[in-house]
Amino acid sequence: MSNKIQFKSILDYKLQVKNVLDALVPDIQFSYYAIMNNSSIQTYFNMISMELYGYEYYQILRLNGLEFKVDEKTINLTVLEIVYNVLKQIVDRKLRYSEYIAYDIYILPIRIDKYIHALGYKFEEITTPQQKRVLKLVSEKSRSLAEEISEIHHEDKFDALYTHFRKTPEEEVGVRLALFNQLYVFLKEGEPIVYQKFDKKFGDNFFAEIEKLKALNPDKMSEKEKAYVKGSIAETFSIGMIILLMLSDSKLAGVWKKIQDEENRKREIAKAKATIAEAEKKILLIESKEN
Repeated sequence: MSNKIQFKSILDYKLQVKNVLDALVPDIQFSYYAIMNNSSIQTYFNMISMELYGYEYYQILRLNGLEFKVDEKTINLTVLEIVYNVLKQIVDRKLRYSEYIAYDIYILPIRIDKYIHALGYKFEEITTPQQKRVLKLVSEKSRSLAEEISEIHHEDKFDALYTHFRKTPEEEVGVRLALFNQLYVFLKEGEPIVYQKFDKKFGDNFFAEIEKLKALNPDKMSEKEKAYVKGSIAETFSIGMIILLMLSDSKLAGVWKKIQDEENRKREIAKAKATIAEAEKKILLIESKEN
């Protein structure tokens, strides 16, 4: 007798970030090359890119050394930003194109939006120096997946962040900082385990460092701030990933609550000792005055 197979609604499935990226990359690539093989679309891309950014599409790529794909599993988000804006204009202006690429024109912006969202980015409307309204790629600082903080498994998100961080050139300081900031909420949650597994000096220094990085705006940094971030972000990110793995392991082992309770107890004891010490000082001061 065969085992009874259990099924559930597709609405109850939780998509893994890694799976989303693996599925979207080849689909985005397929649609992109399908539409860019069309001569009319190439003309539209050059024309609209000139209006929005001051240069033709392929000129922008050459001038900035941009490639559509970073590697086999990563598409350049900067290029996707341009593609998204141009496609939006093509659709909004109702420009003519072959029916054979109609579906790709429709689906590619949707796939791009899902892809950048999975990597912690979004599009924000701004006005360019050419006084054109475009969508600009920005990091989702407010997002940080705070709504998932109570869940145990974040490995898929961390894996995607780690991969993207390592593939981002050191010179792109703002991007690396924005990626690191997405770990902030999780690192703060893991504070008890840091103080339990390492000494207090290490914990104090590490959290002082992440607070300093968190206070910086990835999109508006001075040259001095960029130099500081460039010198410290790689090591801090690596330490952060180790802490997050320890946090995940402790949750899976069911000891996270005990660690939290123990750290809270230590803090209460330290607070009580400080209060007692302060009270003793006041008593000694009063006694010395009386004498």
